[in-house]
Amino acid sequence: MIKLRKLLFSSFIMHIFVGIGALIGGIVTIIDPETPFGITTEILKTGPFKNFLIPGLFLFFILGVGNIISAICIKLKRYYYPYISFVFSIILPFWIIIQCLIINTVDKIHIVFFIIGILQTFFSFLMISKSELFPSKIIKRFFEIFNVKL
Repeated sequence: MIKLRKLLFSSFIMHIFVGIGALIGGIVTIIDPETPFGITTEILKTGPFKNFLIPGLFLFFILGVGNIISAICIKLKRYYYPYISFVFSIILPFWIIIQCLIINTVDKIHIVFFIIGILQTFFSFLMISKSELFPSKIIKRFFEIFNVKL
């Protein structure tokens, strides 16, 4: 049985890790949208962007600030923290998938952050269940079908 305290700690650490990384990556791409980290805009040729400014803004504000806000809400145990965690957690795997499709490649870092996003999302579901917020009864029933103890 997974304890809520361990879920909170693990989720907090993952949100801080993703948030700080996204803030740094976002700042770099906003400051230098043509060649952030030495990456040329050539990899964007199959996507809708001419440079990295829009992805950098998304990275900074949605993934960076959003994950830091999620971490703060978890630490302060705000009533809706599992939902906030879920929203910013589920964005990460979709961001990685879209990014890989646009640049037409998958690197190790994409796999790592995709897995982190999936774990964050799963932990958010467990936090919703443990906190008995809607739709925790539905989630509990789903896990009972597969004999998973919450």
